[in-house]
Amino acid sequence: MDQESQAPSRTALLVQQALLYCATRLSTAHLVPDEARATILEVLRNLPEGRQAIQELSQRRWLVKAKEWALLPGATVHHAVRKRWMEQEVERAIANGATQLLVLGAGLDTLGLRLVRRHPSLRVGEVDHPASHKQKQQAVGAESGLHLMACDFSHQRLTEVVGPPFDPATPTVVVCEGVLPYLSRTETAALFEDLGGFESVTLLFTFLARHSPTGRMPYGPFMRLFAAFKGEPMRMQMSPDEMKEFVSEMGWTLEEVTHTPALLASTLPAPSYQGPIHDLEAFARAVR
Repeated sequence: MDQESQAPSRTALLVQQALLYCATRLSTAHLVPDEARATILEVLRNLPEGRQAIQELSQRRWLVKAKEWALLPGATVHHAVRKRWMEQEVERAIANGATQLLVLGAGLDTLGLRLVRRHPSLRVGEVDHPASHKQKQQAVGAESGLHLMACDFSHQRLTEVVGPPFDPATPTVVVCEGVLPYLSRTETAALFEDLGGFESVTLLFTFLARHSPTGRMPYGPFMRLFAAFKGEPMRMQMSPDEMKEFVSEMGWTLEEVTHTPALLASTLPAPSYQGPIHDLEAFARAVR
């Protein structure tokens, strides 16, 4: 991430705009629950950049579609599926006894805000880059119930910022969505090591595979140029087998790896959707 920027990550805005776009399409609206759509609008309306993203979606939908083609074909439905899978897995962890939720690299994501409202006894913390942290404070307000913690993962350890009221002896679920591709292998190992300090923890994360499992072209023609320009270069990719080995070396057990096509074909069907599908980013669940 651009260390000097005081605006939300461009990626964070694009993801929320993509979810709103999905919510307005008949073929994908079911992937974005009404509660999620309303909370996204609530958060974006509190930011100048967010209001601009809403206006763009309302007045220039062709531009949203053009950006998807140029950067990440299939990104809108992919992000919607990713968010639904993450939320379902978090709810499962809560049902199994987790009483703490940490969202790493939360950006403008609304999962933590919605869950702290849905489960008042749940302790929810978000950890993000200082610039994004400030913007999230502005977007959600002081009375949100969220514990917001600033951390630059390239320079700080998670243990430096996560303290009371979070208890390492309490069952915890951690969401690390869209973070690992921007970290080095060393930084990723440090993150897994720090999270291993929790006695009972479920980690839900995404990572970039080396190759598309279905042979699709994963990126649009301008994606890598955009990533370099916005100061968020992708630094790490692993095959599922490499990730399983890495996780095992760190003392974790990798329980599941899946991706958008598999979920669209099973638990999150969208039979009328005929557009492109992104599948280079995998979703995973690990426990320790």
